[in-house]
Amino acid sequence: MINKYWDIKLAKLELDCGNGKWLNDISSNAQGQCFYLNKWTKNIWLKVTFIKNQTNEQSSMTTSVGSISILSEIWVTTNKWQTSSPYTDIIVWKNPIKVTYDASNVFKDLNLQTYDIIRDADADGVTDKSNYSTYTHVYTKADIYHVNIRFPTVNNYIYTFPIRIEQSDVPVAEIEYSMVTTTQCNITASFPWENPDIANYSFNIINKASNATIDTINTKDPSISYIFPGDWVYAIQLYFVTQEGKQWSAESENIEIWGSKYQVLYDIYTKSPTMPNFSQVSDKNNVIIRELPTVLRVNITNISPSSPTTNTTVSIKDASRIGDAPTPIIWKNHIYDTTIEDTKDYIITINITDPNHEDMIYSKTINVSVQRDDIIPRLVITPDTVGTSPFNVTFDASTTTVNNPNDEIIYFTRDFWDGNVETNTSQSIIKHTYNYNYETENGEFHPSVTLKTKNWRTVSTESTILVKKPVDNVSISLDSHPAQLATAWDKVDMSISVNWTPTKIIWDFGNWHTLECKGRECIEVSQVFTEPGSYEIKVTVSYDNRADVEWSINLVVR
Repeated sequence: MINKYWDIKLAKLELDCGNGKWLNDISSNAQGQCFYLNKWTKNIWLKVTFIKNQTNEQSSMTTSVGSISILSEIWVTTNKWQTSSPYTDIIVWKNPIKVTYDASNVFKDLNLQTYDIIRDADADGVTDKSNYSTYTHVYTKADIYHVNIRFPTVNNYIYTFPIRIEQSDVPVAEIEYSMVTTTQCNITASFPWENPDIANYSFNIINKASNATIDTINTKDPSISYIFPGDWVYAIQLYFVTQEGKQWSAESENIEIWGSKYQVLYDIYTKSPTMPNFSQVSDKNNVIIRELPTVLRVNITNISPSSPTTNTTVSIKDASRIGDAPTPIIWKNHIYDTTIEDTKDYIITINITDPNHEDMIYSKTINVSVQRDDIIPRLVITPDTVGTSPFNVTFDASTTTVNNPNDEIIYFTRDFWDGNVETNTSQSIIKHTYNYNYETENGEFHPSVTLKTKNWRTVSTESTILVKKPVDNVSISLDSHPAQLATAWDKVDMSISVNWTPTKIIWDFGNWHTLECKGRECIEVSQVFTEPGSYEIKVTVSYDNRADVEWSINLVVR
C-alpha cells in the first residue's frame, strides 16, 4: 500500500493494541508489548505516518492488521486493595502484599482434563507450586516481578506478565510458619528489611472460604503456637503497632490443612563419611545436606489412628523433574533410609492412606537441598573432650573433606586457647596437654583449627575441652607407731602418700622443729620427741599448676 507513494519517506509506525494502549514508533525496533488483562477479542490497527518529499507535508493513514482473541484469563487479586490495570503492568499496591492467582477459568475455557500448571511467582527460577488452580504468594519486597506460568498439557510456552509491588512507608513484616503436626503450627512474625521495636502483635486466624476471623491472639511475643480446628484453608493475619505508634498488617500464604484426622510424628536423621553416626535434623521440613554421600533417614514414630489396613509410603524424587514419578524408599520398622549421592535438590513425600477410610489422607513433603561445601572441616578429639588436669588429648584433623579435586590442605594453624598457638604446621594430628588454671579457676577451653588450602581457602572449626580440677590428696602415716602412741626419746618413723609429684614438702613436727625439701626428697622422715605431751604433726605439699595441700595427724608421747 505504501509502495505506490514512491515520493514519500516513512516517518513513524504505531500499533493500536486494541485495549487503549499504543506502541509508539515501532519502526525504530523499539521493544514493547500489548498487555491484555481480560478475556476478549481485540482488533489491532497499524497507523503509518509519512512525509511527502516534494511538499514536506506530513500525512498518516490507519489500517486494520486483524484481531487477537484472548481465550481465557487468570484472575489476580490481593488481600487488601483492588489491583489497578494500566497497560504495562499490574499494580498490586504496597508491600507486604498477598496476591492470589486463580487460573480456574483457564481449565474451564480450554476444557483441560487435568489441573497441570507450573508457577514461578517471583521469576527466581524455582517452581512455587504446581497442579493447583489457585495459588497465593506473599511479596515482602518492593519490586517489579515477572510472573511465569506454564500449562504443560496445552503447550510448552511460558506465559509471563509483570506485577508491580510499591514501597511501604512502615516496617515490612513477614509471617513464617511450620507444621509441628498435621494441625498444630508454629507461627513467627519477622521483619526481613529492618528491626523495628514492636509494642504489640495481634494474630488473626482467618478461614479463607469466608474470610472470617475465627480466632485472635494478642501478645507481645512475635511467635505463637496454634492448633487449627479442622480440615480447611487458613491464613494468618498479623496486625502490629510500633513503639512510635505506626500500625500496619501482613498476611501469610494460605495454609492448607487436609487429612488432619491423622496425627503423624516423625524425625529425620543424617550421617556422612565425616559424621558416621546418625544425628537428628532440627528442621524437618527443609533438610540441608553439606556432604556427599549422605544417608538420610526418615523415622516415623507414631501414626494415629492406625489400623491393619493403613498404608504408609515414603518416596523421593528429583525436584527439577516435575513430571517424573517418585521412587519408593524401602523401609524396615517404619525407618526409611535413602542415600543422597548427587548435587541435586530432592523432594521426599510421606503418604498415608487407608482403603477402608478414603476420607483419611495424609501427605507431607520434605524439601532436601544439597549445598555441599568446598571444605568440610572436622576435628576429632580423643580420648574425650572432658578430663582431669593434667589432661592429655589428641587433635585429629585428617578426616577433613576437600570436595574440590584441584585443591588440597597445606597448613594447619591451631589455637589451643590456653595461650599456646601453633601456626602453619603440616601435621594433621597433634597432641596437647591441658592444665586446670588455679589463678583464674578456669578449666574450659575452646581450641580451634584453621585449615589453609593450596587455592588459598581458609576454613576454621572450633571445639570445647572441659578440664576438671584435680582432687589432690595427701596423708601422713606413723610407720613405726601406727597407734599414734610413743615413749619419750623414741625414734618415730613417718611418711606421706601423694597422688602427684610435688615440687616442695614442708614438715612441722609440732615440737618447734620443721623440715623443708624439694620434690620427693622428704616423703619419708624420722623425728625424736624428748618430752611427753601431745603433738600435732603437719605437712604442706606444693605442686606446679595446683593449689597447696595440707594434712595433719596427732601423736601422744608418754
